[in-house]
Amino acid sequence: MNESKPFDSDDYIFELKLDGLRAVLYYDGKQVCVRNKRNDELIERYPELKNTKNFLNAPCVLDGEIICLTLGMPDFSKLQKRALLTNNFKIKLAMQSNPVQFVAYDILQVNDKVLLDTPLMERKQVLENVVVDSEIVTKSRFIEHNGVKFFELTKEQGLEGIVAKRKDSLYYMGKRTSVWLKIKALIDEDFLICGYKFNDEGKLKDVLLLRDLSKKQGASLVQIKSNGKVEKVKQKQDSKAEEKAIRHNQDKKTIIEYKGTHYQYMGSVAMGISKEDSEYILKFAKSHTVDLPLNISGANFIEPKIYCTVIYMLETDSGHLRQPVYKGIRQDRG
Repeated sequence: MNESKPFDSDDYIFELKLDGLRAVLYYDGKQVCVRNKRNDELIERYPELKNTKNFLNAPCVLDGEIICLTLGMPDFSKLQKRALLTNNFKIKLAMQSNPVQFVAYDILQVNDKVLLDTPLMERKQVLENVVVDSEIVTKSRFIEHNGVKFFELTKEQGLEGIVAKRKDSLYYMGKRTSVWLKIKALIDEDFLICGYKFNDEGKLKDVLLLRDLSKKQGASLVQIKSNGKVEKVKQKQDSKAEEKAIRHNQDKKTIIEYKGTHYQYMGSVAMGISKEDSEYILKFAKSHTVDLPLNISGANFIEPKIYCTVIYMLETDSGHLRQPVYKGIRQDRG
């Protein structure tokens, strides 16, 4: 699947890009099996998916994703916890507390008819007739025409993005084509560099990131003056509210205090760091090495004064960034 920017089109449909585990579900009329991209059988790990057979009207092969939901939205961190379980007793408990769902967005075969050469919209109609929506299995919904507006709505909701698919597209197994386009909702944010690690060759491998919580106290308020100018309204910092928020998040996120300021550790980023930025960071480190209250193996800590911009997809419950890419040092901040 190639990547694209948001667009409108009468030739494409637009679906949510789900934050889950890609899988293929096989139902032979009696039993269900589910396999991932590596062809590993997943039923033992997600045994509740056996019950999808109760909501399928015919033997079929479905392409889709396994997801976990929190308040009706895909939650990848919950799915990761399920994926790591191997103990049968813990898996049974997780089935009750953290159930998964299979979301089908395509159908490759129904009964003995293979549908790979059938246009997408015809496959969608077959899928509609075969899958009965339930808590354990459901069909991926789509919209037509308004890809840009749909993308903006998903971005506002903190979802992963959307996928655009040509209405007349066939199903190409294992091939990247332009008939399916990923449109990611990447987040752009500035973080403070608080350290780095070296690789086996002694070169900078990645940098460690902090979010300055003193800069995150609500949205900026503005007012329009009588002369037409727009000015920011200074807001009083509610120290009690800040401390309460810090205590509330302490169990999930790593919060530290350094020189009277609270920071949240956001993990590390490696992809995208230029040679010039590496040299700049290491030069700064020579005279700005500090001890920070973080227990990170192999880390070299520096004073959090350098801002860098990072783009990423989502933030996990623990406060780390998913698929971060380093964009560069912000020389205009500090």
